[in-house]
Amino acid sequence: MENAMSQSGIRKGIAYYHCSNRMGCGRYCEQVDLESKIAEKFKDLQFSDEFINIVINKTKHIFLDRRKRYDGRRQALVNKRTALEGKRKTAEDKLFDGVIQDADFTRIRKEITTQMTDIDDDLLGLEDQRDMNVDVAQEVLLLARDIYHAYTKASFDLKRQYLAFFWEHFEVADGVIVTSVPSPLFAELLQAEEAFYKTPKTEKAQNNGFFQGGILSDLRLRGWDSNPQLTP
Repeated sequence: MENAMSQSGIRKGIAYYHCSNRMGCGRYCEQVDLESKIAEKFKDLQFSDEFINIVINKTKHIFLDRRKRYDGRRQALVNKRTALEGKRKTAEDKLFDGVIQDADFTRIRKEITTQMTDIDDDLLGLEDQRDMNVDVAQEVLLLARDIYHAYTKASFDLKRQYLAFFWEHFEVADGVIVTSVPSPLFAELLQAEEAFYKTPKTEKAQNNGFFQGGILSDLRLRGWDSNPQLTP
């Protein structure tokens, strides 16, 4: 077993993509190596200045509108909390002056505390939503200005979304990407000159009459195994 593994070039402890053809083809490609080559493909993508400005202006408009609503909702909650704080102080003063009984003060205090806790929870939820809005705006701006940086910085799930947006699939042979096919949406942007390749495409499909490789899309494989396999 050791000899067979060494002859095929498979190393222990390395994750591989491998052909899932029922008849088998004995072809493997290191996961990290192939995915790094895919990342390199994003270096060649660029939106036009006009398209970038449209995205920035639209994102800014949406972000400022949401920020305005955030400010209004937050101020309303702060005002309610301030009013409750005033009501609590009044109840405390009345307790000292003997205007209200202990039982009444306990009831009022409990009601105010519950309402203030609810407001605090609403404020926390509002702040979480604001952080999400900032994160989205930041990601959109980065993607518009620097596609490669946005892709490499993104989470795995977001990478899959970027792959689906920009690429239909990649054709791979012997660990080399021989053809990169843009998604229909990105192809339309290219045709409309809203996006472009920084350098002319030089990939050429194999001309040996058949394709001995696989098609990689969405960080998963078509024609290869759908998940990277860790070779023992």
